[in-house]
Amino acid sequence: MDTHTPPWSNDSVDDAISAIVTDNDPSTREFEHRLTTIATHLTLNDVNALEERLLKESASPTMRYILFYLLHIYYRRTHNYAPLKSLMDRYSQEFQQQPSFPHLLSLFYRQTDSVQANEQALEEAQLASQNCPRHAGVLNNFAEIVATLGERDQEISSHTLEEAMTAIQEAIVLDRSYPKFYCTKGRLMALSGDYDAARSLIQQAINLEDATESDYAVRLGDYQSYLLAVLIMKFKRDLHAEVTQAHQDIASHRHSIDETLTKQQAALDSTLSSAQSSNLQFLGFFTALLSFVVGSTQILSHEPLAVAEHLIMTLGGVMLMVLVGFTMVMRPAGQSWPKSYWAGLAVGVMLTLGGLVH
Repeated sequence: MDTHTPPWSNDSVDDAISAIVTDNDPSTREFEHRLTTIATHLTLNDVNALEERLLKESASPTMRYILFYLLHIYYRRTHNYAPLKSLMDRYSQEFQQQPSFPHLLSLFYRQTDSVQANEQALEEAQLASQNCPRHAGVLNNFAEIVATLGERDQEISSHTLEEAMTAIQEAIVLDRSYPKFYCTKGRLMALSGDYDAARSLIQQAINLEDATESDYAVRLGDYQSYLLAVLIMKFKRDLHAEVTQAHQDIASHRHSIDETLTKQQAALDSTLSSAQSSNLQFLGFFTALLSFVVGSTQILSHEPLAVAEHLIMTLGGVMLMVLVGFTMVMRPAGQSWPKSYWAGLAVGVMLTLGGLVH
């Protein structure tokens, strides 16, 4: 179709609008389609005339809503945000009871493309989908907002995601030939983790597009960007899984290393303690031996041999008892004393007693 030729031939814009009033329900997609067709061919003079007509407030409520709806479509399609905002500010209260008005309000919020605006758009889109359950465009808008928020890592409940999936499936049932619906469903499938199905659905949308349309290149670019987004989401999920597994492996290895180090430290401490005990025992032995030798020498040099024998025996017994007692004290806690300790202690006692008896 020649986009510069109005589809209503030589009829005026008023005649085209009047035909919609008698033929269509404002809550249907057909109504929106016919208004979109008119909006596509409006001139600036037509827009100014429609604005003036809406300001006069002389038309019927249905006609006024059609004029409002038509201007809303025109400003949104031409990305003219300032007059669109003015239109919404001026007439929202008047038309808020219309079943399809939440849909227009949702589309208006989406123009700012912020997180807060998209959340507001989602609320209105949910209401619109309840008001117009047979309007495929309304259902797609709701599902599309959920997909957009999810792709931006906003928290989406499983219930909302399920509602969006149901909505877009119903939209496809209502119009199986509209490519964008398959793309929207694919984006939702990606949020659900089914990346293969997501890519397949977006590719189906690409295949359904009419290459002769003037905006084909733009639509194709959008679909390609969504395909890339799906690949990125899959990569992020796989990377997250690998990082999580790596953290678990590191934690497991760290625990194993900690256990090994603890055991090695305990073994080292035991070895050092044993070595220290042995060294002290040797030191005690040689100290006792030296003391015995020195003491015996002193006794022999100052006492008669008969007396010296008894004194040396007593000294030897005492030294042996002290050495055995020292060895017992140095033995690690929890270990039993061997019989040799008791034998040594008994010998020490007998030597001491033998030396004292003379």
